[in-house]
Amino acid sequence: MELMQKKYWAGIDWGDTQHTLCVVSTEGEAVFSSCVPHSASGVTALVEKVQSVDGLVGIAIETVRHVLVDALLKAGIPVYPINPKQSHQWRLCESVAGPKNDVRDARSLANGLRLYVKGLRALQPDEAHVRVLAMLCEHEQHLIEQRTALVCALQAALKAYFPAVLTWFPNWALPSAWRFVQAFATPEALAQASKQKLCGWFKTHRFALTPERLRRIEQRQDVLALTADPVMHEAHGLRTVALASELLALESGIAQHRQQIEALYPQLPAAALFSSLPGAGRKLAPRLLCLFGSDKDRYPCAHNLGLLAGTVPIEFESGGKCCVRFRRGCRKNYRNTLHQFAWVSVRYCGWAKAFYQKCRREKQSHALALRNLATKWLHIIFRMWKENAPYDEQRYLDALKKANSPLYQLL
Repeated sequence: MELMQKKYWAGIDWGDTQHTLCVVSTEGEAVFSSCVPHSASGVTALVEKVQSVDGLVGIAIETVRHVLVDALLKAGIPVYPINPKQSHQWRLCESVAGPKNDVRDARSLANGLRLYVKGLRALQPDEAHVRVLAMLCEHEQHLIEQRTALVCALQAALKAYFPAVLTWFPNWALPSAWRFVQAFATPEALAQASKQKLCGWFKTHRFALTPERLRRIEQRQDVLALTADPVMHEAHGLRTVALASELLALESGIAQHRQQIEALYPQLPAAALFSSLPGAGRKLAPRLLCLFGSDKDRYPCAHNLGLLAGTVPIEFESGGKCCVRFRRGCRKNYRNTLHQFAWVSVRYCGWAKAFYQKCRREKQSHALALRNLATKWLHIIFRMWKENAPYDEQRYLDALKKANSPLYQLL
């Protein structure tokens, strides 16, 4: 009778200056541990040590984006990304006191992988172009969030000393509004500006000189009526100009990301499929494509993707009590993309509008109605993705009619 090949599991506690590797056997005993510096030679040495372990099942690590992960994948070593919250619970399983150091953390990752490997999935990177597009879309979303935060900071700064200027622009997310406060950062600068200068500024920035705008220009002295202490205007103005400059630089970065996305997205085979979705447009279609990726075996069903994106609630049951709660542990950018697409689809798709209105009549909140609509869209897009077929609304309506769905009766 042949002896079974011995299996080993490894865990890596990565850091900014060094990485700790620990390998455990099938029985959970530590075979060896090693610490290497975060350098080219250190990463190479760690990969060589891992490759020398015969029968290694895989490596658990608390990240998916790191040069160390890239080096392990290039060497053909299975990498299992672990959520930090999950690894924390693994560490508590070993000791209720939860002592912590690099070697213990690496060993708890290795033991956790040994015990729960059947429920984990090795990292399978998407195709190169899809990974680049996903990174560009994620960075664009982060930059937009930063822009929103800076716009709020700019408005708050103006309210503190120059509230009258806020009524001059209905939308402070426009670069022209930021340039205006750069040119006229204090109430005195705006009040002392000539009518010709102000009219010229608006014409240069392609604003129509409407009667309301002309009235504001004529009555520009009124901005001095409600201001903070004039001694502080210059200090406030310096911060306002700094915020406006940050916003303009950020807007330039967002435009560059958008340019790269629009150049790369049409080159992908699945671009036409996601562009066929009603209301997806030039921004949401690439984000939806990145949400699904290029590996069609990654998600067993649409429900798994809903769990990852946070559109599916989480249930808690204990004894005779059961409650359903909002799922907070998810990929936030995925959930934001699905929420935005669900809301846009209400304007472009008849059945989506009917479903949303039905949810609202059932006293569901706006956010809950969008999550439920996003879940329906996930099932539709998942089938499209699997079959590589563009969106066909009539096909879905026929399915609703065949199932005698109450939603079909509302159309």
